[in-house]
Amino acid sequence: MKTTTNGPQTIGQISMYFKHGDLFLSPEEYQRENAWDLKQKKLLIDSIFTGFDIPKFYVWKIDQRTLSHGYPDGDMKKYYKKLLEKKRVENDEDDPYVYEAVDGQQRIRTILEYMGINPPNN
Repeated sequence: MKTTTNGPQTIGQISMYFKHGDLFLSPEEYQRENAWDLKQKKLLIDSIFTGFDIPKFYVWKIDQRTLSHGYPDGDMKKYYKKLLEKKRVENDEDDPYVYEAVDGQQRIRTILEYMGINPPNN
């Protein structure tokens, strides 16, 4: 049974997920808060514009239809319920997915900030 998929996503796609309320950057259960200083942010943006490779982002694609039928037990149950409550459009059959930044949230935050999209600090 295949449980993961991968594929390239553009910066535009990632920003669209965030603007539509579908991308969450602060999974406080396992991520640190926004910690990059201005120098680190400038280096990332410079790397993008000069064409250097930057590390991959890992984003978890969550089908809210599946999670709404039954949450895991314990603390994770509360966590997933809270995550889905953040979704702006509930039970949207055309777009049932939400996305959570598992790795790369500092880079995603920096790119969004550069684009004029201001993610919350935590």
